[in-house]
Amino acid sequence: MASGGEPQGQQPRQQRGGRAAAAKQGNHGGGGADPIIGWSTLQATTLSLGVLHTLLLFVLTALMELLGCYLPYLWLRQGGSVLLLFPAALCLALFVWLLSWHPAASGRVYAAYGAVYVSMALLWLRLVDGVVPTGRDLLGVAVVLAGLGLLISGGSPRS
Repeated sequence: MASGGEPQGQQPRQQRGGRAAAAKQGNHGGGGADPIIGWSTLQATTLSLGVLHTLLLFVLTALMELLGCYLPYLWLRQGGSVLLLFPAALCLALFVWLLSWHPAASGRVYAAYGAVYVSMALLWLRLVDGVVPTGRDLLGVAVVLAGLGLLISGGSPRS
C-alpha cells in the first residue's frame, strides 16, 4: 500500500474518475470552464453565434439594398407610382444604417457582405422576378459562398 492508504500503482481517490468526478468535486481543472462542456465547445458556440448574428445582419442589409434599388426600378421601368420612391429612400437609409452595424469597416467585411448580397440577389431573382436560376447561376453563388467561408475562417488579420 502507498502512504495514502491506496494500493500501490493506483492514483489517490480524489484523482480517479476523470472529468465527471472532477465536476462532482468542483475541481474544474483551472480556467473556470466546466470540463464536461469544455472551453473549446464554449468558444465555438460563442463564435458560431457571432457568425450567425453577422450573417443575419448581412442578409437584412442586402434585403434593404435590394428593396431600395428595386422600388425606383418599378417606378422608372414598370410604370409604378412615384410614391414608391418614399419606401425606397427609407430602405436605402436603413441599408446605410445597417452598414454601420457591420463588425468593421474593412475590405474583408465588405467582401463577406458582398457574398451574402450576391446570394440574396439570386434568391430575389427567383422569388420576386420569377426567373429560375441557371446551373451557372447556382455554381457562381456556390463559388462566392466558398469565398465567404474562406473569408470568415481566416482568423484575425495580420498586425
